[in-house]
Amino acid sequence: MNLINKICVIITFISLNNFSQNYDLIEIKNTIKFGNGFGDLGKNLQFNAGTPLNYVPDDIEVDINNNFYICDRFSKRILKFDENLNTLYEITIYDEHFVGKKVIHN
Repeated sequence: MNLINKICVIITFISLNNFSQNYDLIEIKNTIKFGNGFGDLGKNLQFNAGTPLNYVPDDIEVDINNNFYICDRFSKRILKFDENLNTLYEITIYDEHFVGKKVIHN
């Protein structure tokens, strides 16, 4: 399990312990914008013209305040949206940030 997967598991664990509701990824897929701007999913995604973009986030969790936490593993980011899907912030995870630091393994 790589680092982004571990962070997604932690977010899922925290959300589940806050009695959050897990949303269906396919249902939300067409609601959230894909692209290269702040808060867009699939950031830096490269594909040829005419190739369908078949990318969905890995996990979506909602906390007790109706904030969405989305694991965008392709771009190695965690995105936070409010209940109206306005981007609150994004966390980009670079592997080199963790070089020489202790990482919890399963």
